[in-house]
Parts: sequence; structure tokens; C-alpha cells
Amino acid sequence: MPRKSNTRAAQGSGTVRQRPDGRWEARYVAGHDPGTGKQIRRSIYGATQKEVLQKLKQVQAGLDNGTYTDPNRMTISSWFTIWLAEYLGGIKENSQYDYASQVRNHIVPALGAVKLQKLKPHQVQEFYNSLQRDKGLSPKTIKNVHGVLHSALKQAQRLGYIQQNPADNINLPRVERPEVQPMPENIIPAFLQAIQGHEFEALYFVTVFTGLRKGEVLGLTWECIDFERGQIFIKQQLLKKRGENLFRLAPLKNDRPRTITPARDVMAVLRGERIKQKREKLAAGNAWNNSDNLCFTNPLGRHLIPNTVYYAFKRIAKALGVPDLRFHDLRHTYAVNVLRSGDDIKTVQEILSLRTRLSQHAKLPASQYCKRKHRQSTMPCRCSLSVLFLTKMLFPKQPCTPPNFFLTRPLNCAILSVRCYAIFTQSLHEECLNSVFTNEKRYDIMNP
Repeated sequence: MPRKSNTRAAQGSGTVRQRPDGRWEARYVAGHDPGTGKQIRRSIYGATQKEVLQKLKQVQAGLDNGTYTDPNRMTISSWFTIWLAEYLGGIKENSQYDYASQVRNHIVPALGAVKLQKLKPHQVQEFYNSLQRDKGLSPKTIKNVHGVLHSALKQAQRLGYIQQNPADNINLPRVERPEVQPMPENIIPAFLQAIQGHEFEALYFVTVFTGLRKGEVLGLTWECIDFERGQIFIKQQLLKKRGENLFRLAPLKNDRPRTITPARDVMAVLRGERIKQKREKLAAGNAWNNSDNLCFTNPLGRHLIPNTVYYAFKRIAKALGVPDLRFHDLRHTYAVNVLRSGDDIKTVQEILSLRTRLSQHAKLPASQYCKRKHRQSTMPCRCSLSVLFLTKMLFPKQPCTPPNFFLTRPLNCAILSVRCYAIFTQSLHEECLNSVFTNEKRYDIMNP
């Protein structure tokens, strides 16, 4: 029986025919079933024979060079449901919650109905532009959305669902790095005075003299405090589980535990806090519950609420005339002052566990920072921040940078640290201090 003209295949193109509905269909062998060895046949369709032949050539080329992807009807919404459930096993819980929020609030409403294999780069670009133009999202938020979309599509590419990632080579709005805003130099002494007697005095004092993140200082436990060596081991943070009113101790933000050696007055404050906590434990009796052995707790031993600590800090900042100051700016304040006092950038980065450059913190050329490889002692550089803050308090007419002998002689740092700690905690008698500081030649004994 002669072949009908509308079913005749083009030479070398496989089986091409015109369907009763007028569309054209091409059938090809996509591979073989690994279980039965039978051919796996697929069909592609088009409005004209030419269109179908072009699609068939693309498929054959993909089969030849190994880039062929099996056609499927999966949508963006369906794929993200699979991705969120199956491919985020190594991601932290809070990050998983954030990813799901980006998908639910932005990606699925705009792209959810699009076939996964049909998503084009220009659609992704239009999506990002609309987030900024129509929803008014910040460049940083759009970058976060892009990170989620790109990661999910990259996983689909690895699995062979798509040949290329349509989120590659996309133009994102520029994210402006916010300018570092440390506590103003003239506010530091006033702040230290303002926290005297405050319920969070010890917590604020430790933060401003160590540069710890809020979660890190709230997550400090007593086993991480080595009073004999004067060191603090930072290995965890107090974290709230997204979507729930539950707090827990979790790994650090960058999973990089570190040990710091703060100024001696920081360790003295921690000793005082431990004594205070023991008194509170006796007063609370059976109501006491500090199962995590936290350093900073409420009178019943429970962990402190981060927002409570933050808003209390904001009230102090507002009273000092700097209402825009954030709790995190205490960290910037520490970085700025230790850099200006002589510590090298690499050391400060390790203390703060930072991966970014610190030259912007001090607003000075990097060449002006101390880059010495060797120090006479590790203690002076750890005390230098105390000296820098409180020299301004004791000697208001002197330059902000302490005299060199404060930075090079451990005993001088210790004496000044004791002097300053007494001023702010009122724990030592003035007569004792005067006996130390009455002799005008008190530094001669420290000269080599």
C-alpha cells in the first residue's frame, strides 16, 4: 500500500506525520528501558512539518552529545515543592524556613504555573525587575530571592530536568553596602555610665569589650569561660526557630568556633555575674531552671529574650541622643577601636570571626593600621580597647589614642583597667584607687 503524502518522513529525520487534528508529530527513540531493554519512544509536536523537523534535529543533536533532557510537564511550583522537601537536608532550619518563605511569597505567585523546561532567562529577568518596580523590594531581598531560585534550578539541571539554568547571567540590582556606624566616640563613656545598675549591665559591658554578636553573647555558657587562662570559647548562639516561639542553642552563623582573650575587666565582670547568678538561684529556689548553664539569664535562670535585650538597649541609645544606634553597632564599635588602638586587621578578623575587610570600620587607610607580626605580649592588645575607651573618661583633654606605654606594658593596662572598672561598677573604694595613683612617678617602676 503506498504511503500517504502527509505521513511520509523526511529523509533521515525519523517518523514524521500529520495528525488528524492538523498538527505535525515526530516520534523518536529517546533511549532504552534498563529493565526490559525495550525502546523508549517520545513524540514532539508542531504546527508545521518544518517546525517539527527543527525540533527533531535539536533532540537528535542532544542525544548525540549527551545534553538531551527527557520532556516532562513539571511546573515551577511542582519542582519547588520537591526541592524544598528533598534537597535541603544539609541546610540549617532557619535557612530552610527563609527559603520556603521566598518561594511562597515571591517565586510561586509569579512563576509557579510556568513549565520547568519552558522557563526562559528573560522571564526570570522580568520577574526580578517586577519585584523592585511593583513590590518595592530592596536589592538585598531580590538577591536573596535570586539565590533561592538559582539554587533550585541548578539542582534541576543536575538531575537532567533542564539543559541550562535560566537564572544564569541575570542582571541584579546593585546592593549598596551600608556604611558602618559605630558608637560615636563621645558617647562611649556616657554609655558605660548609663548602663550602671541596669539589669543587662554585664551583658552590654561584655559585648562592647568583645564584639560578640547578640546571639553569641546570649548563648555563652559557663563551661565556655576559662577564668584561669582569661579566655572565652565561642562555639554557639542562642537562636529563635523561625515561625515558632522557641529558642535553642545552635551552631554559630559561619560554623567557625573561636577562642578570644578579652581584657581582664571583662573576666572580672563575668565573675561578678556568676556570683549574682548564684544569689538569684538561692532566691528562686525550686523555680530556678538554667539547664543550659547560660551566663546571662533572668532571675529564674531562663534564657534572656533577644528582643527584650535589644529594646532595652534602644531606650538607652535614645536617652543618649543616638536613637539610630543598633545593638549590632557595639560590634562595629569594638572593631573600630581595636584597629585604631594598634591591633592588626588579621587578628581582629579572627577575634570577630569575619570574612569581610575591616578597613571601612576604622575609616582609615589600611596602611595606617598596625601590621606588626610580633608583639611583646598578648595581654596589652586585649586590654587596649578598655584603655582606649576609658582614657577619654579619665583624661578628656588628651587625644583618643592612648599613650604608647599603655599599649606596650601589661602592668599599666592592668592598673588602668582596674581603675576604670572601679569607676563604672563602683566596686572598689576610692581610697584604694587613690593610693595607687597618687604618686606622679608611678610609671617609673615599669620602665625597663
